[in-house]
Amino acid sequence: EEQGAGLTLVDAEESAGIASLLAERKIPVLYNAGFAAGRRDVGDAGRPSLEATGTLEGAVALDKAGVRFALIAPEDPPARDLLFLAAAAVRSGLSERAALAAVTLAPAEILGVADRVGSIAKGRDADLVFLSGDPFAPGSGVNRVMVDGQFVFERKSSDVQTYRAIRDSSGGARDLLAIRGGRLLTVTQGIIPDGLVFLEAGKITYVGRGRPIPAGAKVVDATGLTIVPGFIDAGSALGFHVDRTEAGLRKARGAGVPSTTPVAPSGVIDPKDPVFRAAAAAGVTSILLVPESSGVCSVVKMSGGSARDVAALKFTAQGGSAGYQTLKDQLAAGRKYYDDWEAFERTKRDGGASRDPLSGTWKGTLENPEQGAKTDFVAELKLDGTKVTGTLQSPAAGGHPEAVEGGFEQNELRLEQAKPTKVEFSLKLQAPDHLKGGWTSGTHKGLAECRREPLPAAAKAELKGPKRDESLEPYRKLFAKEIPAIVVARTLPAMENAVKAFRGDHALDLIVTGTEDAAFAGDLAFTQGVSLALGPDFVRERRGAKINAAEALASQGVPVAFASGGSAGTARLPLQAAYAVRHGLEPFDSLKALTVNAARMLKMDARLGAIERGRDGDLVLFSGDPFAPSSRVRYVIIDGKVVVEAP
Repeated sequence: EEQGAGLTLVDAEESAGIASLLAERKIPVLYNAGFAAGRRDVGDAGRPSLEATGTLEGAVALDKAGVRFALIAPEDPPARDLLFLAAAAVRSGLSERAALAAVTLAPAEILGVADRVGSIAKGRDADLVFLSGDPFAPGSGVNRVMVDGQFVFERKSSDVQTYRAIRDSSGGARDLLAIRGGRLLTVTQGIIPDGLVFLEAGKITYVGRGRPIPAGAKVVDATGLTIVPGFIDAGSALGFHVDRTEAGLRKARGAGVPSTTPVAPSGVIDPKDPVFRAAAAAGVTSILLVPESSGVCSVVKMSGGSARDVAALKFTAQGGSAGYQTLKDQLAAGRKYYDDWEAFERTKRDGGASRDPLSGTWKGTLENPEQGAKTDFVAELKLDGTKVTGTLQSPAAGGHPEAVEGGFEQNELRLEQAKPTKVEFSLKLQAPDHLKGGWTSGTHKGLAECRREPLPAAAKAELKGPKRDESLEPYRKLFAKEIPAIVVARTLPAMENAVKAFRGDHALDLIVTGTEDAAFAGDLAFTQGVSLALGPDFVRERRGAKINAAEALASQGVPVAFASGGSAGTARLPLQAAYAVRHGLEPFDSLKALTVNAARMLKMDARLGAIERGRDGDLVLFSGDPFAPSSRVRYVIIDGKVVVEAP
């Protein structure tokens, strides 16, 4: 005021505190908001604790007071991304209009050059920025920059090396398939319009919208198409052709399907069978290959490969007490086989053939505080249930082994030595192979501590596992909860027996299929954590009214998948799902039933069932909504390769 000179405050971290004064005196501010994206926060950069720092909220206060201000970065040299700084101020409450002005028109006005730059108007300099989207949209970036009417910058794929670094880290170039422009129904990450998917080495490596497509990538233009994860048939016999003769073709339906499969069925089918491509053309990319009644089930890709040889174990349940007893006996045999092998594997890990908590050779010391003496001892102990027997001797004292006996419960050992003098021991297992406690003998007492000796190498070499039984091998995966049980239960009593035997007795993962009154099983399934795989007859009529079991179960929170139950039906599975939608099932629930639900039931959701980074590159591209019967499959991609391309 005294000199009549113009004044502009620079940095002015505390200017928000005098915003009304600055507005009254019309003093502009080049405001340091204390934020630079991609750099350590100013407040954590070792500044003196009493020195003020600006905040994004301070910019909001200046705007509300009517102070003319421009946003500047806190570091020297300043951050390049002023547009992101403005976007951060919007998140803190600044209007988009004010934020954009704070990095364009406002600094031009403060610097006295607003007649040339800072806005798009007739007569202004042709300084323009071309963005890939709305200035404050996520992922929006600078594509081109014009200064004085000349393009001085145009973004090239080589400007971003992040993705090249990712590809180079694999040890060499990989073929990349890019699918762009389609509507992505990711299942787990919502809907992405005009989406972009990268597939490399059979896996999905990117899902989004804004990434540049690397040079040399193969591109599928999916504009106008809908992209979904590959569909999964949760129960199919596709590929079983035991009898290909003319007589075999005249046999009844299912005659070529084995009743039981003691080994993985993926090993007995022809991976080049043309029936797989026919199913793929309908949008089915994976099936659970199942026997008719019981045995091992495999997940097979429609490109001809096996995704998991032992993927489930199938059973058939009956109603009544006899039906429950049958399941109970089957599971008891499987459980014993599993426990025997687990004990053997645990013994190998522990390094010996008798690695229960106690059996073996123990060496330690007995301390007598009254005499201030310590005596070494050796104990040979054997644990049988809770009973302990063995010997104890003190070689240093020239003693002979004396018998001891007692018990071991809750990690506490109690022993009694009767000769030559009665001695009682009480020791607690402190850690594996480490006992510590005390002893008493008449009026005398002291401390005792010992450690178990490792078994000699010769003893380790003698380890022999249980006899291998191929018919029981799948039970090891079942009880380890690596795979689920899939149980055919035609009636509700049969389903109740299955739930009791598998869930109640053993807490195993259970998929029930084939239940005729599945619509009425929702409460039981939901409360017991049971999933259902529904066949094509999920819509039934009762007393003149239609009942959609898929909708009835899904509405109660029960995971539902679709299973064709045959061979020819696999190619019709997507139409069955569309039929479920027509009769009341929510489209999203139907999509989940064909994709992520089935994958989760089979414990393969890390690979299948969704359009997500890291999962298998299995995709289906439809001409329209996947549940509109008139929509056509345009592309099918399995493991990152186009296997079907329809006009």
